[in-house]
Amino acid sequence: MPLSPGEPVDATMRAWRPEEFDLLMDCLVQILAPLRAGALVFHGSAVLREGVAYVFTAPRETGKTTVARYSRDLGYTVLAEEMAYVGWDATGANPVVCSLPLLEKNRMGVTDRTQVPLAGIYRLRQAAEDRVEVLTQAQRILELSRVAAVAVRASVVAMAALDVAARLASRGEPKRLHFTRSARFWQVIDADEERA
Repeated sequence: MPLSPGEPVDATMRAWRPEEFDLLMDCLVQILAPLRAGALVFHGSAVLREGVAYVFTAPRETGKTTVARYSRDLGYTVLAEEMAYVGWDATGANPVVCSLPLLEKNRMGVTDRTQVPLAGIYRLRQAAEDRVEVLTQAQRILELSRVAAVAVRASVVAMAALDVAARLASRGEPKRLHFTRSARFWQVIDADEERA
């Protein structure tokens, strides 16, 4: 029903349901991260392993939650199951992963505020064998842009997000992780890190 100027409006408010409030906070973080913090929120899981964080991004149903479950079963801490925040340390020189106080589908992520150094970002791709594929600079920027969660398509937000993606890409992030949906992916990552 259209409103007319001066017409009384019933502005009865009700309490927000947790999932509604979470959606609002999720959108705000996606917008403010690139604009105010030079950071990005990725649609992916994040795992704390041996003092550093690994972020695993992918389209739906590709294996982000599977990676989180395998990692948790191996004794590693799941920082995030669905949304991973990647920013910079206090010096602004080193990327870090921060946990977000958002609802998680399976509630595997930590609930306290955690910030740990970033070890790597891996774009998951289901495959017949486990292996890491190193990407060119352009491929890295494209992959990061594809998985960055940006709630608004406003050009100022998109440009800020692209700047952050280019900065992360210049550090060698991400790589593709061809993934058989088995826990062997950690052995493949270890072998790749030894080669580097």
